[in-house]
Amino acid sequence: MKTEIDWGHELDRSFAIEEPIAVERYVARGHRALRHRRTFTTIAAAATLVAATMTWAALPALYSSGDSVVAGEGPGASPPASSDVARPSRFRTASPQELERMPDGVPVTLPESGDAFIVRPGWRVDRSIESIGEAGWTARWAIQVVQERSDTERWVTIDWLAQETVALNVEAPGQRYADFEEFAADVITDFGAP
Repeated sequence: MKTEIDWGHELDRSFAIEEPIAVERYVARGHRALRHRRTFTTIAAAATLVAATMTWAALPALYSSGDSVVAGEGPGASPPASSDVARPSRFRTASPQELERMPDGVPVTLPESGDAFIVRPGWRVDRSIESIGEAGWTARWAIQVVQERSDTERWVTIDWLAQETVALNVEAPGQRYADFEEFAADVITDFGAP
């Protein structure tokens, strides 16, 4: 029995030097990798195109009220001068026709005419805080309303842009804010007021 080990032979055997691969196999691997890259790039470009198209198509729906686009008459439309815009400053009870058009669960809103806020019958406005945007043609209101029979309180945020309501949010007390002052301070500060 021989106890000497040929370390060179053992190293060669452990790394098992493979037979050289033919050039055709290298070329085939390269072509396959190129096809995979092209397929992936095509799919990624198509997905990006679909996402961009869907975003572009959804923008008018996100910012419209009725059939018109909120930001103006078309591309490059300038906002109205601050003095041309009449912002609502008073509250009145909704008429039966206006009540039919009010969203369910919304105690106060701003109609398309924009002359005054309309309040659902049975609700009263306790407080209202207004923040005017820099150009004077945008505004946000934080409004505290109370249902007269049950003392149920709701806090409403209304965003207004060039005489159209673009966003309306109703929140119950205690969901995210402890009191109306905290709610109003957050939504008004978020809008851009100091």
